[in-house]
Amino acid sequence: EFISAFEHNPMQLIEVKGVSKRQKEIQQITVEQFKSIRADLPEVLNVLVLVDASFGLRISELLALQWGDLDVAKKTIFIRRKFTRGRIGKTKTPASNAKLPVADGLLDILLDWKKKIGDSEWAFPSTRTGGPRSGSMLLQKGLKPIAAKHGVPGLTWHALRHACRAWLSSGGATLTTQKGLLRHADESTTSDVYGYPMTDDMRKAHDQLVSQLLDS
Repeated sequence: EFISAFEHNPMQLIEVKGVSKRQKEIQQITVEQFKSIRADLPEVLNVLVLVDASFGLRISELLALQWGDLDVAKKTIFIRRKFTRGRIGKTKTPASNAKLPVADGLLDILLDWKKKIGDSEWAFPSTRTGGPRSGSMLLQKGLKPIAAKHGVPGLTWHALRHACRAWLSSGGATLTTQKGLLRHADESTTSDVYGYPMTDDMRKAHDQLVSQLLDS
C-alpha cells in the first residue's frame, strides 16, 4: 500500500529467466464487456484502455507514447519505442516500429486528454515522476478489479491486444490488414498466435473498430 496505484512497481526491475512461456489461456472479452468496463474506469485508465484496444498495442508501447508521435494533420500515430523495466528502448521487432491510422473519434479523445495533462511530452505521464507510468500497477490496482466486477476476471493488457485482433477479424478485416495493424512480422504470427506501408484497408478497418468501441 506504500506504492501508488499509478506509479512504478519496483519488481519491474526483476527479470526471471525461463518463465516467459504462457501458462494460462488468454481471457476473451466482447465489445459490450469492454465498453461496460471502460465506462467504470477513472479517466486516465479509460483513455489508456481505449487506445490500447483500438491499436492492439503492447503495454510497453502504450506507456512509451509521446505527443510527438501523433500527427494530427495526417491522422496517424508512430509506434517507435517501448518502456519496460523502467527503461526506454526500441520496439520488440523492426516490424513493430510503424505508423498507424487514427480514427476521428479517437483523435478527438486524445486531443481532449492532451489539454488536461499540461505540457508533458508523454501521452500518459505519471503525476509523481512526470515519466511513463507502471503498466503492472495500472493493471493490478486499476483495470483488473473493475474488469472482474464486470465478469472478466482474467483481463490483462495483452488480452486487449488479442481482443483487438479478434474484433478486427469479426469486422471482416483481412489477415493482411490485421497483420499491418498489429505490426506482426509475418501473417503466421497473426493467424497462429493472435488467431509495410499503411494501406487504405488498414485505416478503414481501424475506423470501423473504433466506431464500434465508442458506440454507446
